[in-house]
Amino acid sequence: VTFVDNQAAADGGGIYNTFGSAPTLTDVVFRHNQAVSGNGGGMHNIYGNRSFLTNVIFEGNTAYLSGGAMFNDVNSDPTLVNVTMQNNTAVSANGGGIYNSDISEPTIFNSVIWGNNAGQNGNQIYNDNSLPVIAYSDVQGSGGSGSGWDTALGIDGGGNLDADPRFVAPAAGDLRPGPDSPAIDAGDNTAVPPSIVTDLDGRSRFIDVPFIPDSGSGTPPLVDMGAYEASFTDLSLAKTVTPAVAAPGEMLTF
Repeated sequence: VTFVDNQAAADGGGIYNTFGSAPTLTDVVFRHNQAVSGNGGGMHNIYGNRSFLTNVIFEGNTAYLSGGAMFNDVNSDPTLVNVTMQNNTAVSANGGGIYNSDISEPTIFNSVIWGNNAGQNGNQIYNDNSLPVIAYSDVQGSGGSGSGWDTALGIDGGGNLDADPRFVAPAAGDLRPGPDSPAIDAGDNTAVPPSIVTDLDGRSRFIDVPFIPDSGSGTPPLVDMGAYEASFTDLSLAKTVTPAVAAPGEMLTF
């Protein structure tokens, strides 16, 4: 499912979820949606929302106020697994990627939150009386897991990175990991629901890239961070030699 170029006069340019709603979104793209005068350019969750998102892209969404990609308010605790948020904007307020308010505490696994912008605070994530848990995710400006972690973003669940995800072509909206992406083989296999066996492209969700060291958690092959799994084709080269049998001093052609 793709939500593209939708507008809400107030909140929730793509989807507005309220009063304990709990939609499951798998293999979904939110692109260029707009909350014209309010919050949640891509998705607005309020009053106990329990959304579950897997293999989801938020790209180029805009909120005039807060939560360029997602706005969570009043005990809304969505779960995000293998979600990519890039180039979303909170024009005049906070949380270019995600805004969490009033004890809204999402859990975020195997995700990439990078290149989002806020007019005031929290380009990637902004929390107001909320404390999300973030694990095995690449969040710009987070400092990565450990002593450098920015606690303003939430609880460090381990395995987090603060490294350019090196998307194939982010300016063109291609958010697949390039061959040198640190997101490759860096996720947590146990965070992926058992029913999820493919990525947003419909390719296997667990592919080992042999020239990238495994940095995630689980039994290889390890899941990548983000909505797409890196997939590369093995290249084999064959040669022919003429003549097949050569005399001393005879020229060979390969």
